[in-house]
Amino acid sequence: MLRGVDPFAKSPVSGHPVSEQYDWNYRREDAERWAAVYNIPFTESHGFDFDLLVRAAIVARLLGDTRTYASELTSEVYARETGPLDASLCKDVAVRANLNAAEFEALLESPQAYEATEAAAVEAIKRGVFGVPTFFIGGKRFWGNDRLILVEHELSRMQVTPQQ
Repeated sequence: MLRGVDPFAKSPVSGHPVSEQYDWNYRREDAERWAAVYNIPFTESHGFDFDLLVRAAIVARLLGDTRTYASELTSEVYARETGPLDASLCKDVAVRANLNAAEFEALLESPQAYEATEAAAVEAIKRGVFGVPTFFIGGKRFWGNDRLILVEHELSRMQVTPQQ
């Protein structure tokens, strides 16, 4: 968490929904549809320690492979019936992503990981990130899974092939 600032303090998904788009029944239907598009099973999440997940991704970046780790972690979180999502499970995911387990574990609670996480959050706020996934292509911001087609279009205009 950013030095005492809770970015989710005014979250539209906590408390009574401010509109139907934030109603859990609708969000669940939407999540089930996206799972079908990606041909993965839908499993309902049971809460996350977002600070831990971000820090784990930062540690993967420090160890040189955010992409593989993020893919494995996403599968763990959204496609498997596992839990709790704790430091031990994050380390197991690191092993599956071929990261050095001892280095991963040592870095996960290190001051370096906390500082890098805070720096990434500050940078995201500066750039106007307000949710995930957010992509930047040049100075253009794209937010939301449903905008991936727009990201691909922008990359094709630039003659850049997106990596899978």
